[in-house]
Amino acid sequence: MSEHPRPHSAESKAKMRSSLRRVWGQRLKWKRLREKLFLSWVESIAEAAKKGGRGQQELCWDSYEKIKQKLHLQELQLAAEKKKEKAKERTKQRATTAEQVKEKNMARIACERRKDGEVYEDTEELTVLQGRNCKQRLMKLERKTSTNGQVAARGDIVMSHISAFEKLDLELMKREKMQKEFSFADQIKAAKNKRMELTMEALSSVHAANKKPGEYA
Repeated sequence: MSEHPRPHSAESKAKMRSSLRRVWGQRLKWKRLREKLFLSWVESIAEAAKKGGRGQQELCWDSYEKIKQKLHLQELQLAAEKKKEKAKERTKQRATTAEQVKEKNMARIACERRKDGEVYEDTEELTVLQGRNCKQRLMKLERKTSTNGQVAARGDIVMSHISAFEKLDLELMKREKMQKEFSFADQIKAAKNKRMELTMEALSSVHAANKKPGEYA
């Protein structure tokens, strides 16, 4: 199979633009030299025609002044075109610089977004893992304390907390769908708050399960 053409990098494009500018600049230079030589040749012919040869009277005619004015006008036009081309070249150079700066900024922003996404995913995974660990500890506590009638009430407490953890899992799944609507900073903050709530609920459930009959919080 034939390989697909790969897009040129910014460095390759810059090199190609520089080479093209150098080639066209050289061609324009030669063109201007030819035009300047032609104008000088025409001016010398007009001057010789005005003075005439040996033994001829110098003529005073309007054609010489007209040719001289025309040549001067052409020189002014060439100077104006040269100035215009220089201004256009500066504009292109500024546009190229601005494009390069924009590409660098976009690459930096994309890199920062990737880093923020990795931090949020790590925080989210840690929160879910802690919730599962607390849930497993509560289930072990329920099995250990399910031998008498008093523990039945504690089992109800534990099961209520297990239901709370299941609800938490559902909330986390919903939040994963809505994470694109929030900024990375808000997502990290929400994950930290949920982790704190999860820790408090786990401590409260363990305290309730270890409480002796007749004791009050």
